[in-house]
Amino acid sequence: MDIAANKLQPHKYYAIALGSLLILLLSWNLAAALGHHGRPILALARKCLSQTLISVRLNGSSDVSVAAGLLIAALAAANILACVIFVKDVPTLAQRSGTLALINLVPLYLGGSRSLWINIACGVSHPVHGFAHRWIGRICLALAISHGLARLSMLEWKATYMHVILMVLLCLLGTASTILLRRRFYEVFVKSHVALSAGLQICLWLHISKGKNFETLCLGLAALLWSIHYAFWVARLAIRNLGGRTVPPGSIVALTDQGGSVKALALKISLRRPWRLSHGQYIYITIPSVPRTVGSAVQSHPYMIAWAPEVADKITTELHLLVQCQRGFSDVLRLARATATIWIDGPYGRGPKLDDFDKVLFLASGAGVAAHLLAIRHLLQGHNARTAQVRRLSLLWVLESEGLFYNLFCMECS
Repeated sequence: MDIAANKLQPHKYYAIALGSLLILLLSWNLAAALGHHGRPILALARKCLSQTLISVRLNGSSDVSVAAGLLIAALAAANILACVIFVKDVPTLAQRSGTLALINLVPLYLGGSRSLWINIACGVSHPVHGFAHRWIGRICLALAISHGLARLSMLEWKATYMHVILMVLLCLLGTASTILLRRRFYEVFVKSHVALSAGLQICLWLHISKGKNFETLCLGLAALLWSIHYAFWVARLAIRNLGGRTVPPGSIVALTDQGGSVKALALKISLRRPWRLSHGQYIYITIPSVPRTVGSAVQSHPYMIAWAPEVADKITTELHLLVQCQRGFSDVLRLARATATIWIDGPYGRGPKLDDFDKVLFLASGAGVAAHLLAIRHLLQGHNARTAQVRRLSLLWVLESEGLFYNLFCMECS
């Protein structure tokens, strides 16, 4: 069968499959929100697919479960088949691989860890989104390189300065995204990744021929989603940190062990406007006055919300964070002044739904208890209001020193 006679070409089949995957994800979240009649089946599927690991993650990467491995294999196989099926010559291969790269750009430009589409609309957690983003990016990069190599093999084709710029941008994006550089220079990676992505989008607009309607549609959709994401993010950032009521600067209190060593920090942030908060959420904080930190005004770091006093049902005007002192930002944060301007971005994420369980066990070590306190309060409130089935709550909290426990709760009670 001649591919020219086929109205729906293989790369368009792949685009439909990718869109169907997004619809399936939305349907899954909708089904989970509407009821739990299929909970035993979902629990078995979760145990066999999402909780069984193929490989354990490296620092800065993600675990690869059975479900994730199957999705990676299916995604790679779909791209390979859509790239080579019905291909009879090099020009067709070059055109097909370039089109597939543009199709894969659409989910890549949904945004990063603070994405409106991924975090809010689809309810996908940050680790899952990061894992998918990395693998789709690798496939997209491989397709783009295949497109360039296929073009170079065509004798009648001549490279221009725009093709050179595109290849340099792709190489920079791929190199900067490797785990060694990403883990060692994360703040530089995040800012450069956004800048390179914007430059890539501009160059692709100049590279694509005007008559290619499908390719222009893919790139236009990616640009639209990315623009909406960043417009929403900037607006939300302004609402969180500008206007509203006058608030005092944030406070930073050192929590010491029995030997006097600072092991953790307690941050108190007053909000300009009331928030509706739920357990399992986190925020990004920026503290411009942190000493010995270059570019602290453009650095943002995520922390779980440990506590938030309620002024009404799920409404709060104050956030408490618990930061364990390790390397990097949290290490120099202990040198900051007791009061400082703290910019916030969030909240992001959502906690697991635990209301339908009658016995719940929480495990924590040191400052990791910050991830559980709001969930415990939510379950206790649900138990008292008879909206949660929980009958037994247990918290196993491992502490290296009793001094941290004492200072933390004396501060909260004062």
